[in-house]
This record gives sequence, structure tokens and C-alpha cells, in this order.
Amino acid sequence: MLKDMKAKITEAPLEELYFSYQKIAPFLYQFVGVRKPYMDNLLEVATAVGISLKSVVPWLLLMPKYVGTNDPAVFICRVDGSHAMALSELNGIFYSGVSNKKITADQLESFVGELSLYKKKTPVKKVYTLNYQDFDVKGFDVSEIGLPPVNNEFDEEFKINMLVNYMMDTDPDVNGCQMNLLNLMPLPEIVKTNKSLVYVGAASILVVAGVLSFFLFFNKNGQNSNSQIASGGDQNNVLSEQTSQNNLPVEQPVQELKKADLKIMVLNGSGVNGLAARTKTLLEGKGYVVVDIDTADETRDTTLMRFKKDKLTFKELIQGDTKEEFPEITVEDTLADTEAYDVLIVAGSTAEL
Repeated sequence: MLKDMKAKITEAPLEELYFSYQKIAPFLYQFVGVRKPYMDNLLEVATAVGISLKSVVPWLLLMPKYVGTNDPAVFICRVDGSHAMALSELNGIFYSGVSNKKITADQLESFVGELSLYKKKTPVKKVYTLNYQDFDVKGFDVSEIGLPPVNNEFDEEFKINMLVNYMMDTDPDVNGCQMNLLNLMPLPEIVKTNKSLVYVGAASILVVAGVLSFFLFFNKNGQNSNSQIASGGDQNNVLSEQTSQNNLPVEQPVQELKKADLKIMVLNGSGVNGLAARTKTLLEGKGYVVVDIDTADETRDTTLMRFKKDKLTFKELIQGDTKEEFPEITVEDTLADTEAYDVLIVAGSTAEL
């Protein structure tokens, strides 16, 4: 896998990065990397002024987690006079960039279209903004990122600090995952005076420039693929090594998904007679188990796939099997664990079945 990563990652040689790639779905990895001189200089400065670091956070990576979305979305944040932009899905960032130029509505629409990695009929429409007043783009659902529930008052330029501090206080996993760039650095082999030993303490640094963050997609044989992005939930975090390629991390085996393990409930939400039965026949022909079919209480246009959280890893698999029949879908991971099935499919009127 690392050989393929070197061929795919052209922004910088892997040998010049502290990096990690974290499995977030079958064959899909979130890659985060930072240039070694950048981190080494931060640690040297911290040592010189007597500050012990607890975290170095690329704050843009926290935005999907803060707003609580797994769906595709664009983030536009204005901080220190610059415009930070990101495209996200599954609580991850697969594109990010920084611009000092003014962003117009036309540029935003072009940005979304050019950076979309999906083979979908409908583009990414959700946009989150920070430090933009009355920012709106025709055809997009634009939401301002709200402030956390704290009592202190902050100036506009410190809003991002408040958001990140709130996340670190309320989510203890932030400091221990790849969002904290200190976790990308290898531990020293022996105890000695070394600038990489100073990162246990109370101070935090927020960064956005110089950080590489995107998705890597590999097929079953470990090769690069241009297929659309997968989705899912379990995590394997792999760190870069500071020494030679002989010490590079070992690839973790990918667990095969078995369609027969997924129990599906189908509801007809289209108002078209027989759609639930035809959906059942389609799914069973693909190897899935349909426990029952029924009629939904309300009609809808797009097809809904509502998963249990621990079954969201099947999203890409079932989407791939039904993309022609259900070209427009909405995905949720809010199905109650108490249900006797693993995913609820409400077939909408846009179904071509």
C-alpha cells in the first residue's frame, strides 16, 4: 500500500512528512500529513520558550466533527484575513486549501463542481461558513457555523480558538487521534534529550497551512482506484516512521463484507404500486436479506437508506449494487439499535425500477 501511496501523493515525498492514514471504510483511508521541518521547528520554538505542547491541531479537520455531519459538505472559513476551504464527507476532509483572495458566489459554485469526487447526478449542495455575514449562494443550502454553548464573549478573530477549545474539552478523542499532529510523530527509540519529547503539556497550537489531508481509495488488491468514495465507520490508524522503509507500518487486513449479514427492511415511499416488492427482488438477487416490505407513512422523492451506526460500512457496497435503480439517495446512520433489521430503505419516486 505504501508503494501505491507514494505514486498517488504528489504534493510531497512521504519521506519528508510525518503522516498517518486511518481506515474509515472498506478500502478507504483518511490521510493526514505535515512536513517534518514544520513540526520540528514548532517543537524547537516550544522548547526554547519553555512551553510543553499537548496538541498541534489543524483546525479545519475538526469542522465536520463539530457540526456533526457525515454527509458531503463544503466548508468556507475566514480566519486571519484568509479563506480556508474544504470538502468533506464521513467526518473527514478529502480536499482543503487556503486562499487570500475574495471568494465570489461564482467561484464557490465552480469550486464545488471541480473538487467533487462523486459520480452523482446531483452535486454537493450543503455549505457551512464561519465568519461570513449574510453569505448566500443561489442553489446551495448555506448555514453559518454556530458558536458552542459557552458564556465567555470572544472577538471575531478568536472564534476559531473557541470552537477548537470547546471540541478538545468535550471530545477527549481529539487529542489522541490523527487530528493532533503530535500523534503523527514517531516515539524516540531511547530516552534522551530530544526535541520530539516536549509534547506532553498544556499548550495547544492551531494550524491550517502546510497540512495535507485527503482520502485514499484502494481496491481489494491494494491498488489505487478512481472509483467513487466509500463510506463507513471502523478505524485503523497507521503512523509514519522516522527511519528507513524497513520500518514502515504494516498494512492492516481489510475485513470482507458479507451481504447475507445485512438485514434490510423495505418501505414503498413513492406512491407507485409494487415498488417495495420490486426492490425486494432486486436486493435478494444481489445476495442481501430482506426481512419484510411495507408501505411508508409518507411519500418522498429521493430514496432513503437509514443504517445502524455499526452497519454504515455497507453503504458503499449497497450503493454500488443499486446506483442505477436508485440514482438519488439520502443516507442516514440514525437507525435505532433496537430494530430487528440493520438498514431501512424507503424507496422514493425517483427510483428507476
